[in-house]
Amino acid sequence: MVKQKGIVLKNGSKVQNFVGGLIVKSILQVKSIHAFEEQKLNQEITESIAKYIEKEIFHEGTIKSESLDKRSIVKEVLKQCYNLTEEDLVIVDSQLDYLIENKIVKKKGRLYRIYKVLRRIFTLASER
Repeated sequence: MVKQKGIVLKNGSKVQNFVGGLIVKSILQVKSIHAFEEQKLNQEITESIAKYIEKEIFHEGTIKSESLDKRSIVKEVLKQCYNLTEEDLVIVDSQLDYLIENKIVKKKGRLYRIYKVLRRIFTLASER
């Protein structure tokens, strides 16, 4: 496992480079928003960062979505854009929980879920 600015990565440098680039691109996305400084704990900002990260991971294709901790990446982006306190991070965590529970963003990628279903089917077929 490799650790990058509080983010635990399960793979080596390819993932580390991807995550580093993803954090930089996400920060640029946030800073391009008009008067972003005033929207520190805005739910829509958190949602747009999470969706952007999902989209970038999906388009990358060669990195498994489950090998990345998307929650930590979103929090790292917000920490670098705003001066977040521990109380602020608790609020961000609750925002992310809301987004995941209401299926606005995915906790695991679609391909990972398909893989789990197929594995379950083949396991049942081999037991017969």
